[in-house]
Amino acid sequence: AVVSTQSTGIGLVDINDMNALELAIMANRRDVAEAIINHKDEWGRPTWPKALTNAQSNGDTPMKKLIRTMPEVAELVLNKCTDMSNNPSEMTADSINYEVQFNYKYISDKETEMTGSEDNKSILSMDEDSDAGSKVLSPQLMTSYHINPLNLMIKYKRNDLLSHPLVTSLVFCKWTAYGRHFYYGNLLLYLIYLVF
Repeated sequence: AVVSTQSTGIGLVDINDMNALELAIMANRRDVAEAIINHKDEWGRPTWPKALTNAQSNGDTPMKKLIRTMPEVAELVLNKCTDMSNNPSEMTADSINYEVQFNYKYISDKETEMTGSEDNKSILSMDEDSDAGSKVLSPQLMTSYHINPLNLMIKYKRNDLLSHPLVTSLVFCKWTAYGRHFYYGNLLLYLIYLVF
């Protein structure tokens, strides 16, 4: 596959609002999709974030398309969202000071609000409060496009993606922030119901 060294075209869209990555996915060109994800501009900076920030008006995103049709390329994206570069080469993952930085931008629930900025790389940056970009959708548009990426992984049985450290870390964060409170609250109500 030939990918131009011009990085300016990675984020451009056609008349159907589809970028180069989405066209490669639609044409079932895994080699081109991988080349786009691995592409760097003339200064060595990765250009793949530009290709993943094109949310369609129906809620579909390039990452969701990758999960549905090219899980191997989706795993490549998950790997790029997991940064372990701050660790010295002699440090092992068992070390207490081992550091991993996750970027949840492309698998979080707010993926339709993408702007292309790289400022949400911390572990607590899921942007749950923002109402920017919220859309009211008609029932006929409520398709699998509106399922969040984690649920798409479950629906399409993408076990390799579900077991990726980025995904398990996000699930753990959601469990810690919300899930356990609801679970233990419901368990307490159930126990009270059983006692009385």
